Amino acid sequence: MLNGLQGPLEFQGQGYNGTMIPWKDSLNDEEIAAVLTYVRQNKDWGNNAPEVKPERVKAVREKLKDRNLPFTPEELLKLSPAE
Repeated sequence: MLNGLQGPLEFQGQGYNGTMIPWKDSLNDEEIAAVLTYVRQNKDWGNNAPEVKPERVKAVREKLKDRNLPFTPEELLKLSPAE
């Protein structure tokens, strides 16, 4: 969410090819954590994941501070959730 996403990907058998804009310059850590938590816990979408804390967003933001490009689907698949 911080850097966005660009390129073709498949999710639940549906193909997508577009761009998700980066939000790192538009939303603060608390706002990004709130959006991610909403998506991760939305039971209408079948999700039931833990809350995302603003501290976690801050840590990821710091780790990615020098990255200015959106991620590709291939890059995201190689990342561990703990990274």
